[in-house]
Amino acid sequence: MTDIADFVDDVLPAVQGCPRVLITREVRRTITDFCRKSHVLKKDFEHQAVAADVDPALNYAVDVSISGIIANVKPYRLTGLRIDTDPWKTEQRDVLNEAANFRQLVATGIKYYRFPDDATVRIHPLEQRDNDLYLSVVFVPEDNATEIADELYDDWIDEIAAGAKSRLQRMPDKAWTNLDAALINMNLYRRGIAEASRKALSGFLNKSFDDRCPNAGRI
Repeated sequence: MTDIADFVDDVLPAVQGCPRVLITREVRRTITDFCRKSHVLKKDFEHQAVAADVDPALNYAVDVSISGIIANVKPYRLTGLRIDTDPWKTEQRDVLNEAANFRQLVATGIKYYRFPDDATVRIHPLEQRDNDLYLSVVFVPEDNATEIADELYDDWIDEIAAGAKSRLQRMPDKAWTNLDAALINMNLYRRGIAEASRKALSGFLNKSFDDRCPNAGRI
């Protein structure tokens, strides 16, 4: 794990006079934004669901543990789901609180999910039989994390630091305001997001998830 302070130290020389607490805030915001847009912290899970796991009271949901993979993170989005050999489209939605419309929702052929806590993803509806589930989940740092996964620093420190610099340099009427440098840094940051996204997508496709999702419309 890499301390947030290491990211701050990379940003500090470009924004002389800026309080360290402000730099830390913008570094955290930048890291979270980078993870959300690039899916760089995407991890794969496998779960064998037996009939007893399916809960009719939760609209035939199955809870899958997603804990213990990366420290100091929380789940953001489910980006891939395969049930046995079949890929499915997914949508983040609290179907339990929309039970009156559940039959209509199921008819869309989409599997719904939510994160009841940071260690669990709930998927429904599932048939009451044995299923092998394969999931890809994107994570983002916890709001007050003081340490971040090493891969973010090792692979993307220049791009993340550029994003934080740009946020700070765009602040008006500060000793560290520098709009020209902010534009250069923002461009570097956006290129980093694009590159990280391509790498994350490549890993996703190599897992044989099919964007066409032939199960759409199938119950």
